[in-house]
Amino acid sequence: MSKEQARQDAEFAIVIESAKDSRLADATGAFSKVFNLDGKVAEQILKSAPIVFLSKLSKQDMRVLKPKLVELSNHGIEFRLTARPADRVPKVNWPIRPSFGTGDGGSLVTTVSFIWDNNAFVCPGCGETFVFRRVGKPKPAVGAAAVVAAAAKAAPAPA
Repeated sequence: MSKEQARQDAEFAIVIESAKDSRLADATGAFSKVFNLDGKVAEQILKSAPIVFLSKLSKQDMRVLKPKLVELSNHGIEFRLTARPADRVPKVNWPIRPSFGTGDGGSLVTTVSFIWDNNAFVCPGCGETFVFRRVGKPKPAVGAAAVVAAAAKAAPAPA
């Protein structure tokens, strides 16, 4: 593996080093808003610093999250971005990895259901994973229905 390939494949982590106690309420509000978290969850994460907030991030993930981290740094939260394993630091365990880079609109997600049926697609261009879900019952194509009907008429009767 070349050095360039190793850089592309590197996994990063965001460690919350500390949150200033004097600005904890302000930091909690900003943190919960930026990452669309419940206020109590955000406060618990900040009070648990140092803690690995997100791990196994790609270079693209880091590019997307950087402006948000800069904004939060102005609210008194100190971050460390690292490519080194942070095994000795406690970490936030996400049951399902959140998609923090997809925008700041929408409502707070409280439950997630996912039925795996081999319906995922990984974009070869950006590496993003998409899950397809059937919305309704598909209607058979007119041509396909005619072929099935013709085949049934042409089939010899069993003896």
